[in-house]
Amino acid sequence: MQDKRFMLRNGIEVPVIGFGTGVIKRYIRKPSIFVKARIRPVLSGVKHFNFKGIYKVWQQDFGMDKVIDEAISQGYTLLDTGRIYGHSELEMGKAVAKSSLKRSDFFINTKVSDMDLFRECSPNDVEGNFRLSLKYLQTDYVDGYLLHWPHGNWLDIYRQMEDIYEAGLARSIGVCNFHLEHFLRLEQSCRVMPMLHQTELHPLNSKKEIRSYCKKNGILIMAHTPTGRMYSIIRQNEVLKGLAKKYNKTIAQIIVRWHYQNGVVPIIATKSAAHMNENMDIFDFVLSESDMDMIESIDQGEVLLPGNGVDDPRYIWNL
Repeated sequence: MQDKRFMLRNGIEVPVIGFGTGVIKRYIRKPSIFVKARIRPVLSGVKHFNFKGIYKVWQQDFGMDKVIDEAISQGYTLLDTGRIYGHSELEMGKAVAKSSLKRSDFFINTKVSDMDLFRECSPNDVEGNFRLSLKYLQTDYVDGYLLHWPHGNWLDIYRQMEDIYEAGLARSIGVCNFHLEHFLRLEQSCRVMPMLHQTELHPLNSKKEIRSYCKKNGILIMAHTPTGRMYSIIRQNEVLKGLAKKYNKTIAQIIVRWHYQNGVVPIIATKSAAHMNENMDIFDFVLSESDMDMIESIDQGEVLLPGNGVDDPRYIWNL
């Protein structure tokens, strides 16, 4: 997969599949909150004999270093993180530093938003947060620097991001979770149009309008929640089940291939080595035009990760 690349309009190459951690060690700066947040799922797991669930919860906190190592060993060189993701930047920085690959072999994304500017543990400007990201990631530049949410004085945040890009500290800049009106507003004031846009995108929420806008304006889309977390509404979809049978692939592989053929980069978030391998194994078949149309037809505008960018206020205790 390492030879598979999309190209940004400034000539930077981007791997076609990425890996992201999400939040690691949430609230760990506040031990009482951290313990409470982690003991609750353990007690629930014991009550319902769901010990697999307990393992997943604790693996997210204390086994993520091994998960990132595994992702890199399987060929994932696009790594996605963010200031708000707890210890994610820190763990990714360690993994990249000890990897046998060179820093230039990786494409590292991180993010900033108004939440970061006002958290107790963060500097109150973009440059300060960016410098902290570089410290945790153990690097002197990032490949993609993204505005995490269009909230607060987000136009000013983006202007500060443009300064970082123009100083050569970020090889590309972009945005996340934008609607069309945000792009149109940004057009009126920005010096550098986004090169990347990360948003929830899967067959049940394919965002044709946004995809069309981004294609027209040379903006590469990265999809978070790219396989819809394989929720039952995805697993039980007859179109996806039929295509999986037709190509002797899993539903997840059909979806990842659909992203690839649409020129979209899926950001995979799994702790399973088997699933990492499965999601890479999508280059030995091609969906037909009619297959692609069938997948497009199941769009329901289904939002699986609702939110307006203001997450749990206890994020104040993250790194």
